Amino acid sequence: MVNAYSRRTWASGARTSLWAGVANGHQNVVWVLPDNSRDTHVFVYGSELALPLSPRFEITGAANFITPTSTGTVDAFLGITFYPGRGGSRGARGTFAPLMSVANNPSFAVNLRR
Repeated sequence: MVNAYSRRTWASGARTSLWAGVANGHQNVVWVLPDNSRDTHVFVYGSELALPLSPRFEITGAANFITPTSTGTVDAFLGITFYPGRGGSRGARGTFAPLMSVANNPSFAVNLRR
């Protein structure tokens, strides 16, 4: 999978990211249909959000989509993050902060072959 992305930090402290790219392939497995073909070079796109509410809370979310929409992968979440120490969300904007989050469900799809 290869993605290009854009990341922006807004004046309010909110951080957004958008990405789009191409994955090597996607298995078309649908439980009720016998078609187990494979699509190659499929389109991938997604986004990520971090919206600070206070020094200890922020709304976080992410979504990642792999086409085709009929059999593709859709991973998404939206929630609230709690930082036990004050200013936990400030570390994400520091000089040495990572550009991308750790690979997990919304940004790292896994092929679960039969």
